[in-house]
Amino acid sequence: MRKFLVLLTLCLSMGATATGVMSAGSDDPVPWPFAEKCPFPWKTFDGVWQIVDGQLADVFEFKVVSTTQSGARIIEVKRFDEYMNHIASGRGLSPVGQTLVRLAMYNVDPDQYPSSYTVFVGNYLERDKYSCEHDQVHTVVTIRSYFNDRSYDRHYVIEKIRKNESSQPRRPKHPAP
Repeated sequence: MRKFLVLLTLCLSMGATATGVMSAGSDDPVPWPFAEKCPFPWKTFDGVWQIVDGQLADVFEFKVVSTTQSGARIIEVKRFDEYMNHIASGRGLSPVGQTLVRLAMYNVDPDQYPSSYTVFVGNYLERDKYSCEHDQVHTVVTIRSYFNDRSYDRHYVIEKIRKNESSQPRRPKHPAP
């Protein structure tokens, strides 16, 4: 009985200390205020997505390049800065039934820190909503460094701005500083 009480106290204290980011799985980020995961939007995923956060104006281009015999999808991603300079690329594998896409990213400029990181993309429902089919669902990109813990995760709501038609988004290119 005493072991049970110690275990219960430990579990409750761990749950009470979680702030900001809740974890729905071993490495699945669930950014506040989005608490419920929704099915992944595979039918509309290919294309160009822009961060709508206001702090960052980066753009991501996602493309499903193939599907394995088991049904897992192989995804390529390119990341562009606000001037549409290509700043990072990556690739990921999403097994069948996953609600989160994980992508390994590397910077085009190897001197930029961190040179590599992970990007997670998922669909989330606001806590006060009840249905992934009928309420506003947000697609969120999470950027996680390989060198820091989860407390440094950055979460951004993204919105699709264009379907994939070419390998590069259409915006005027400005020279990199």
